[in-house]
Amino acid sequence: MTFFSIIVPTYNRAHMIRRTLDSVLNQSFKDFELIVVDDGSTDNTEEIVASYNSPQILYFKKENEERGIARNFGLEKAQGRYVNFFDSDDVMYPHHLEKAFENLEALSSPKVLCFPFDYLDSEGKLTGTKTGFDGDITTKVLESNFIHLNGAFIARDILDSDLKFCEDRKFKVSEDWYFFVRISMKHSILGIQESTSGYYIHEGSTMSSISSEEYQVAYGYFESLFSEQAYRNPKAVRKVKSEFYSMTALALALENKPMQAIRFLVNSFFQEPETIFRKRTLGVIKNLFYAERRG
Repeated sequence: MTFFSIIVPTYNRAHMIRRTLDSVLNQSFKDFELIVVDDGSTDNTEEIVASYNSPQILYFKKENEERGIARNFGLEKAQGRYVNFFDSDDVMYPHHLEKAFENLEALSSPKVLCFPFDYLDSEGKLTGTKTGFDGDITTKVLESNFIHLNGAFIARDILDSDLKFCEDRKFKVSEDWYFFVRISMKHSILGIQESTSGYYIHEGSTMSSISSEEYQVAYGYFESLFSEQAYRNPKAVRKVKSEFYSMTALALALENKPMQAIRFLVNSFFQEPETIFRKRTLGVIKNLFYAERRG
């Protein structure tokens, strides 16, 4: 059995995907398959992938149905013992798989192991590193969306019809958080505080184009989980509510809807007062100020 299945869903990223593919094929640990799921691209993505002529790359092209379905499609093709979903605009560091293998072996094959990631600007320069990945992070997953799929290694045998990605096309934001929350309700999630991948921030990234309505769709899915045993902790529920209220407030501010943005921001403060010190709050206030001056 192949040890790792790397699943890379992609859509119209021919101009970026070579960087990602190079980083995967340059791994020091070689026991992996690379499954590229082309979600209906209209550019020359297929040509780029074919140019590698690598037996480790399995390429599948399907009609466009969004990331959730594309990831589940790749999962159906996966033969590895562990699965790593990876975005087509990011990069693995050369030790990404090696570190995962070493720690999975040392920790007696946990069902889920996660590593942090570095934030990179469009030029590839380091701008920050995600923290909070020490030890058992199962409870933290219920409170905060801090895990990125790029750094998560998930045992293939727990990903079945009950544990897979939501396939609602309208669920475009925090769907990975929802995925990990549902996993955390059944399995422990362990973390290692060592960055093994880089997350690029650029204009075409998903988070740069999320609408307030899409945040509300996402919140609806989380709200449906609040009756579950794992969410009986009021602190966790307040943190989730505060997170979505503040994200929605920022989207509304960017959409030039000041009164609605203020209402969601105030609701965020009521749920978790320390939200006032977050960078996102400053972003909401800044955009409201500029909107007023433009008006």
